[in-house]
Order: sequence, then structure tokens, then C-alpha cells
Amino acid sequence: MQPPLLSIKAVQMTFGGLMALNNFSLEVAAGELHGLIGPNGAGKTTVFNILTGFYRPTEGELSFAGTALNGLSPPAISRLGIARTFQNIRLFEELSVLENVLVPFQGRSRLSFWQAILRTPGFWREERWVRDRAWELLTRLDLAHHAMEPAGSLPYGQQRRLEIARALAAAPRLLLLDEPAAGLNPQETAALMALLQDLRRHYGLTILLIEHNMKFVMHICERLTVLDHGLIIAQGAPAEVRRDPRVIRAYLGADAGA
Repeated sequence: MQPPLLSIKAVQMTFGGLMALNNFSLEVAAGELHGLIGPNGAGKTTVFNILTGFYRPTEGELSFAGTALNGLSPPAISRLGIARTFQNIRLFEELSVLENVLVPFQGRSRLSFWQAILRTPGFWREERWVRDRAWELLTRLDLAHHAMEPAGSLPYGQQRRLEIARALAAAPRLLLLDEPAAGLNPQETAALMALLQDLRRHYGLTILLIEHNMKFVMHICERLTVLDHGLIIAQGAPAEVRRDPRVIRAYLGADAGA
């Protein structure tokens, strides 16, 4: 069997006297679409913040494609091939849609300082390549016709798409999506499901997503991990997880679970 692309082993995360994650372990195979679910405050976004280097775990080990993540900075982790979106959209609202997608390419540039200053032929080749890739992303996410508009002027659902496009500009192997369906209507949610499947096939992505929309999660994810108060209470296929009494109690309360 192939080793997992992402491996998290016995991670603990404490903030003062609060334990946000307790003995959290997770493996995600290459190409998998895995859901991380649980009630508000369960520790889901903390997992993303640890994976992307914004938090350093109190205990435990993390590795991606065989490389240890512990102690790496967010830029170093991004260069390894991990990108994320945020629960609260964080676009550069005054910049155009195209410019928002161009920004992440700067971190991938291999030009020297003097190549950039002197505008060498290599500089212009890279400029053309970057713009071609940015337009390709906007076209695939059905945003090309908004390319020159300010990002802040887009409708909410299209801002969600733009944030995904910007994450993809970093050329990730693992895409972390924090509540991508939040605030979307049923038609937009259905379109997002189709889009994520298309992106996964086209770019060879592995996707780990946080989501509260259970219909969305049950339809799109191959496996689920359920967190409650920092503890894993269930893992497995969606059909198994949805019947687990611990999951029912966590979402609906002890009386409903009984």
C-alpha cells in the first residue's frame, strides 16, 4: 500500500488551560476527498491552522509527502504543496479578480533579483506564463468574465470561487477548504460539488474540507472524521458515520441521540 500523503499522529494543541485538540490522528491518502466535521468549537479550524504552520502543536507529529511539517513556516509549507481557503473570505477586495489570482504566483517565482530589475527575456517569459495560468484558473472556475472587476464587487458565491482559484494558484497537492459551501444557496452548493470533483480530477488534488452542510458532506466526501471538543469521536465512510450514536449526540444533543 502507498503511504498516506498526509499523516497526523497524536497531536495535542493547548491554549493556556484549554485543550483544543486531544490525541488527534489522521491519515489522508493521495487523491482522497476527506471531510472534517463536528459542532462549532470542536477544533476543526485548529487542525487547518496547525497544518499550515500558523499554530505549532503542543505535542504530536505531522508529515506531508514524507516531509515533517513540525516547525516549518507557513511559506515553507505552502512551497511543499499545501494551500487553504478560509472560513471568512480573505480576498484583496480593491484588487481585480485577475490580480487576486496573480498574487500567489509571486511566491513561486524562480527569477533572480537582477532578472526582475532588468526585465530580462526570462522575466517576460515568466510574466506570460503566469498570466496564462491565471486566466486558465479563472476560466475553469467560471470567473474569466469578471477578471477586471474589483474582487469585492463579486456576489458572495463567486467570491468563494475566487478564493479557491487563488489557493490553486499556489499549485497545491493538498487543498484545505474551510467551509466552502457556507452561505451558498442549493443551486450554488450543487455547482460547487461538481466543481470540486472537476478540480480534483484535472489538477490531481487531494482535498481535506471542513463543512457544516451535511448534505454536501455526505454526497462529496469518501471518508469523514468527526471531532467533538477536540476529540475524534468517529471516522469512516459517510454512511457509517451518519449512523454513529456519538455523532448523533454531538450534533443533536443527548436526548435526540437517545
